[in-house]
Amino acid sequence: MHEQTDVLVVGGGPAGATASALLARQGLQVRVLERERFPRYHIGESLLPSLLPVLDVLGAREAVEAHGFVRKTGAFYGWGGQEWSLGFDEPGRPAGYSFQVIRSQFDQLLLEHARAQGADVREEVRAGQVTFEDGNAGQGQRAVEAAWTGSDGTKTVSYVVRRTRRL
Repeated sequence: MHEQTDVLVVGGGPAGATASALLARQGLQVRVLERERFPRYHIGESLLPSLLPVLDVLGAREAVEAHGFVRKTGAFYGWGGQEWSLGFDEPGRPAGYSFQVIRSQFDQLLLEHARAQGADVREEVRAGQVTFEDGNAGQGQRAVEAAWTGSDGTKTVSYVVRRTRRL
């Protein structure tokens, strides 16, 4: 069985969810393959203020704000007897605050946002072989076909965005 999509994104974490949401919002047919079922455990995350303009472009900042993650206005570092502090409200910073997030919740929020933008998100699906135009993976070679488990057959795609260390 063949399925067609404009863009196949391998990995539904923050990078994959962000790419998927932005591409789907542009009218492309986007399919996301995520190996695990969200929410899934992932080590915690301290976000920096530079992420807030990205969330604005993505259209997800309001959802992140409403979720109730802990707001932070700076950072403190201590190492080997030395200490440093950083205030996010200093001039030139993109925002005066950021968030300490629970990664499982943050990642799910972004993946659900991608779904809401029109991405076809498939969880508990493992990406398999990717075939390139001339049969060889190389610089400038376009992926033309990919297979994954969780559904029957080989799926035909126009582009593959790989944002995972394991394929």
